[in-house]
Amino acid sequence: MELETVGKIKVIRLGSRLDAVTGASLHEQINNFANEGWVNILIDMGNLKFISSYGLGVLASSAKRLKGQGGSVKLARMSHDVKVPFEITGTLPHFEIYDDCEKAIESFKG
Repeated sequence: MELETVGKIKVIRLGSRLDAVTGASLHEQINNFANEGWVNILIDMGNLKFISSYGLGVLASSAKRLKGQGGSVKLARMSHDVKVPFEITGTLPHFEIYDDCEKAIESFKG
C-alpha cells in the first residue's frame, strides 16, 4: 500500500491483494485518516488482482463512515476481475468508480 496526498484528498494505492491481512491494514489507515479529519479518500485499484469479502467489507464500512463525516471513498482503475465481487455482493452502486485517478481527483472538487 502506498499513500499520497493530493490537496485535500488522500490517495491509497493498493497492492495485488485486499484480503483479511491487507484489509485490516487498510481499515486502520482509513480510520487514522478519518480521525485526523481526512474524509475524502481515493482508492487506486490499478494493481489489485484479488479482493476478498473482508476487503469488500472494509471498503463498504469505510465509505459509510466517511459519508457520515461529509466525505467519500471513491475507487479508480478497477479491473473487470475485481469488479465482479462488487457486482455479486451488490456493493458496486455504493461507490463512484473512475477509469483513472485524475478524473477521480477532479470529481472531489465538483
